[in-house]
Amino acid sequence: MEPARSAFVPLLLCSVVSAVSGVRSALVSIPSVVHGTCGERLLLPVEYHFDVWPKDLQGTWYFQGDSSDMVMLVTFSSHTLIMNMVYNGSVSIHPPNASLLINRLDETAEGWYRLDLNFRFPGVDSPVLEKKVVHVFAHVPVSVPVIEMSPGSEVVEDKDNVTLRCSVKTGSRAQYLWLKDGVVVGAGERRTLSRDNGTLAISPATKEDIGEYVCVARNFIGRERSRPLPLRVFYGPYNLEVSSQQGLKTGEVFMVDPGEPVLFECWADSDPPNSCVWISKSSNSSRVITGSRFEVMSNRLAHKEDFVCRAFNNVTQKQDETQFTLVVASLGTGKKQEFLQAGSSVSHLAAITVSSLVIIGCMLLVIFRKRSCCPHRGGRLPGRRLERECRDEFAGWKNGSGSRISGGSRLFGVVGAENIEI
Repeated sequence: MEPARSAFVPLLLCSVVSAVSGVRSALVSIPSVVHGTCGERLLLPVEYHFDVWPKDLQGTWYFQGDSSDMVMLVTFSSHTLIMNMVYNGSVSIHPPNASLLINRLDETAEGWYRLDLNFRFPGVDSPVLEKKVVHVFAHVPVSVPVIEMSPGSEVVEDKDNVTLRCSVKTGSRAQYLWLKDGVVVGAGERRTLSRDNGTLAISPATKEDIGEYVCVARNFIGRERSRPLPLRVFYGPYNLEVSSQQGLKTGEVFMVDPGEPVLFECWADSDPPNSCVWISKSSNSSRVITGSRFEVMSNRLAHKEDFVCRAFNNVTQKQDETQFTLVVASLGTGKKQEFLQAGSSVSHLAAITVSSLVIIGCMLLVIFRKRSCCPHRGGRLPGRRLERECRDEFAGWKNGSGSRISGGSRLFGVVGAENIEI
């Protein structure tokens, strides 16, 4: 037994030394960055990674603020604890667990924390030193953000610039996100964002920018949404169009019967709604009428007369116009119906053509099947008998009777009033 025991001890020592020296970086792990909420507790977790527990352990936690020198917080071993009296009650530790608990986090506790750990493993004379550093951030939760818009008055497209600013009363390291009608708004050709995205500048504003804007404020511990702010941009007129319930319209030409009153309406996409002017152009003079609607008595017009509808937006100072021709012609009910059903007549003709082709195809299929089936009805027949059978077989088709003539012959019909001779 003694030789076996003496051989086991060097083997154990070799495994411990290799575990310590070969994987020293894996002995202790701690997060490099930890985010916490001011007013709450924050744990700096420490995890051990060794197969053989050390026979002795000693460690020290240090703290250094952004504008202060490094100070010792606590020194501990496997069974003892020495706390810095200045920080007594601020932090807690329970050896041999090296995790440090900050009892109440505030902005003064934000900074760098360093942990020095010394291990002494069985059979190893020299201690092993591990150093870890963690950066602690203390965050204040963000409040509900508020949006301010400039200018606060009316915005005219292609003339005015718009600036939206988002801010919070409380919250540290806040970052912002803009939404328009629920879709994220990013920087573009006319849009620029500040470094923290808190300011959205639109230059110039257009109809595409109309919508409800929401600002989302967020940091590492939470997020809040603002109330939606509508952005109204005056624009137009666009897509000017003239319509009427009377007469027939073909392109830019309206056709009406003599004596028929015609009411025209001029519409355009515009905000605020545009004003309209109608201009009647006769051969010798022109007549101007205001209003979005224009009524014409066809019996007072010549055979043909041109009109113009001009739309004008008083805010954007933009205008658009469209021209149409009114033709007075006695169409009659029949001609109107013929005009309206011109498209449907073409479709009926196409249907008749297709049906005729299908019927002709079926006829040819029947004929070819009949020719192929006659020689095989009774097996192989003598020449004259085969000729007689075939002649009798198609006699009914040739005479147009459609009756069964000889034994085994099939019943054929007549298509239309024509007889087909074979």
